[in-house]
Amino acid sequence: MKCLVINGSPRQKNTWSMVKQVESQMSSLGHVDFDEIHLKRLDIPFCNGCTNCILNGEDKCPHYDVICGIAEKMEDADCIILSSPVYVNGPTGLIKNFLDHFAYYYHRPRLFDKKALVLVSTQGSGSKDVANFLEMELDNFGVNKVFKVSLTFHGRKELDDKMVETLNKTAIDFYNDVSSGKIHNPKRSQVLQYTLWRAMANKGSIETDHNFWIEHDYLNHDYHPSVKLNILNIIIAKVVYLFFNRFIFS
Repeated sequence: MKCLVINGSPRQKNTWSMVKQVESQMSSLGHVDFDEIHLKRLDIPFCNGCTNCILNGEDKCPHYDVICGIAEKMEDADCIILSSPVYVNGPTGLIKNFLDHFAYYYHRPRLFDKKALVLVSTQGSGSKDVANFLEMELDNFGVNKVFKVSLTFHGRKELDDKMVETLNKTAIDFYNDVSSGKIHNPKRSQVLQYTLWRAMANKGSIETDHNFWIEHDYLNHDYHPSVKLNILNIIIAKVVYLFFNRFIFS
């Protein structure tokens, strides 16, 4: 199993202790090849909002030489661990800047066979909000299922027994789900998001998007071809796609 760890903390303290506990538990269940990326060490320049990645292709990003390596690792991994402490009731700037550089994943999603685990630590408040925010971003990237653990340390500098128990349980569930190879029925919000970008790509207003969806044969499917939708999601996808094409992007 290949697991990509993207650490959004500038330090290696509470949040990193959560990562290492999860790694330890997963390794006890079978062989896992962890590839750790520390965003601070990459020193990624701030996204300047040029929209080149969206309009002209990700290879036109001025920071593509750094971003392309992360993209390749995400797409090659079986699963992803994304970690961040809470800074002023939000994720770290490192994480936000990382996500900003992948805005094109909204338009051209591609992580449909991946599972992810979000790890968030805080000394006070905001951990659940940050975990939910990171889950939403991964959902929009196409990730099939997201697990979450958010812990409040309240001044502690190490994991207590209850924290370890929580992390171990989630690590086991995460490992087993990745190992199973099961592709889950996506959330309704993911189906709606996919349908929006599908309709936009069909309209062809952004040539790069249109070409991507044609090349991967996405336009002819209610959702990514590898993911089976339940009946309700199929109906929603078809009705919403028809609505967008007839009334919004006509």
